[in-house]
Amino acid sequence: MTMMFPIPKFHLSVFTDEERRELIPLMSDKERRRMSKFVLVEHEQFEDTIEFIRERLHFASNYPEPHDDDHREIQAEGWIGGVIGAPRTGKSFIAQYYTSLHPPVFKQNGGWKVPVAYIEARSDWDRKEFAKQIYWQTKATALPRLTIASMNSTVTSRLRDMGVRLLIIDDAQFLFDTTYAKAHTHKSMLHHIANAMQCNILLVGTEEVENAIYAEDRLRGRGDFPSPDVLVGFDPKDPDGRIDFREFLAEIEKRLPFQAVSDLNRRDWIDDFFEACGGSRGRAMNYIVAAAYAAITDRSPCIQLHHLQQAAKDRTPSGKAMIPFVGRRKKKENGNGL
Repeated sequence: MTMMFPIPKFHLSVFTDEERRELIPLMSDKERRRMSKFVLVEHEQFEDTIEFIRERLHFASNYPEPHDDDHREIQAEGWIGGVIGAPRTGKSFIAQYYTSLHPPVFKQNGGWKVPVAYIEARSDWDRKEFAKQIYWQTKATALPRLTIASMNSTVTSRLRDMGVRLLIIDDAQFLFDTTYAKAHTHKSMLHHIANAMQCNILLVGTEEVENAIYAEDRLRGRGDFPSPDVLVGFDPKDPDGRIDFREFLAEIEKRLPFQAVSDLNRRDWIDDFFEACGGSRGRAMNYIVAAAYAAITDRSPCIQLHHLQQAAKDRTPSGKAMIPFVGRRKKKENGNGL
């Protein structure tokens, strides 16, 4: 049986000096690694995107509390909207964090309610697997018989019965970047769900998602695809981009579970971070998380240069001459010692 997608427990709070001295030494390595991996900074793009989802697609402020079983909820519009950005710009964490704010709840009259359902698309999905994932992510313990003729209506009924008001589909480009037959059936299911006007749909992914919706009038017609500004990384050629990147690293630093300051945003490291990740938040975190894990294992009071160097060595392609935080790669000697 497929389980529900595990929404992470994100870490957003800043450590005070007192907490660094007294609390962090008492934490387990496992808990410190979790905090490092799922650290979140509520930067401007993050806050703008959360506000967009909440106020202009989910309409969360218009709903009663999840445990309230009366029928005062407004009817959803059946809109299809999006959060669009390049890979590793923080889209998935934003979508998962928003989902974590609206967890499944057990109703007073019995049974579960899932106000926000989150699924992560894959390139190997067909329509049946798409339908199965919607069931699993709405706390199903068994699957009904899913026939081709009734699949769209069966899934739509499931969303209605579970009280889903927002269906979030992450990596949604995989619904469209596939064979014509699969893409056609995926679009058919999205159209059927939207037409029922029971929930809105948020498609999270790359620009291929936006292009696919704009090319399909029946899907674009469901709200004209509202979306916030495209999520982008930091521009190394823009002075403001460099400043913003350093501020982001400083905010990450405040949340990392270490007793001492690592100075991740130091001026002489910024070019190395840009060399490593090109200004991508997600790729920068790949290096920081790996370095944090190594520092925790070493019982180090903070992330040190050699932790970042090892993370960079592990992640720099063999054909690349420059290794971030290390310098130019040494040429290997040939058999004659030359």
